[in-house]
Amino acid sequence: MHLNRSVRFAACAAMAGSAAFAVVAPGAIAGAKGAKPDKVVCTGFSGTETSQSITGCTGGPAASGTSVPGPVVNNSGTATVTWSDGNTSLESFSYTSKSGKADKCSPGAGETNVVEVKEKGSVTGGTETALTGGKVKSTVCVFSGASGITLSVYPGSVTDF
Repeated sequence: MHLNRSVRFAACAAMAGSAAFAVVAPGAIAGAKGAKPDKVVCTGFSGTETSQSITGCTGGPAASGTSVPGPVVNNSGTATVTWSDGNTSLESFSYTSKSGKADKCSPGAGETNVVEVKEKGSVTGGTETALTGGKVKSTVCVFSGASGITLSVYPGSVTDF
């Protein structure tokens, strides 16, 4: 399925915005053999093509954040997450889109389901150094409605590491 330009941008923005949805950071002691990675899980993600919020985070630097998508080419790109404590995480990601019967997102009243987006990536830098090297994984729903394109975390989704 070919997505129109604004929907493709929304899907890309969704992926960039979900950068902090679930992050696994290296263990507390650098180089510690067998150390289990720390986990950061955020239960809320919502927004539009241009403004995204990440909320309900546990195990990480702050309880919430905002995301700014960078360039996206061929279903991959970068994003910067600014946490509520002012620190940042830089992410490199790739994503896949599910549409039609494969798309399990459920639109709310007055919305139309556009696409379900699954992201995988890694934290490549930023001032929140405890997350650098961690993995990122999330699922986001993209909807269209009277107010335009909206994004939200896949309802009831569980992030596994």
